[in-house]
Amino acid sequence: MVGRNNIFAIDFDAVVQTIKEANENLKSRHEELMAARDRMPATLQSDVDASKAKKFAEQLKTHTSNCRSTRLLDTKPLRELVNRVESFFKEMEREAKSAQKEVINALGHLARSEQSFATDDGVSIAPNKPFLVNDETGEILGNTSPAIERRSVTAEEIKMSWEIDAVNATLIDLETLRPYLTETALLNAARKHLKKNGPHSLQGASYRQVAVL
Repeated sequence: MVGRNNIFAIDFDAVVQTIKEANENLKSRHEELMAARDRMPATLQSDVDASKAKKFAEQLKTHTSNCRSTRLLDTKPLRELVNRVESFFKEMEREAKSAQKEVINALGHLARSEQSFATDDGVSIAPNKPFLVNDETGEILGNTSPAIERRSVTAEEIKMSWEIDAVNATLIDLETLRPYLTETALLNAARKHLKKNGPHSLQGASYRQVAVL
């Protein structure tokens, strides 16, 4: 019996082997370049060394591009398959999340208004909301009916929490947020600052020059 972690019974080793056989030339070229890398001196001593290194860097750049384009081409059918499978689940997730949001909004409105009504069988009705909600499961049971006998209860049992609704990039207090900013977020912002303002213009950032092709 196939486990849930591989319901399509895919032989992953066989797939990888097929990829290797279909890209023998690319793999052979890769091994040649890696062998050349191992022969490269740790320190360049002359203009001749620099010229060879630059040519080698160009070859590596071309090889990297070939690997990427081949990878994208060979995995395109797999990505299409994954997209179709994921869309099956994502559509259900989207609809369930949307329904959950509607219920949560109704509960929030109920709690903020500090009042609610309930029937004798434990089904709550939010004011001005056209549906009945089961208190225990949150299930929407049907439309409200004016004929239902109501009794007043409080909304204290509904848990409320705060969330960020929006931020103003101009007014936001960045200094207060400093402890919560990741190094990756700061580095990405610093790179954009470098692109616009040049080096040695941002306090707290260190700069170095790198060779480019």
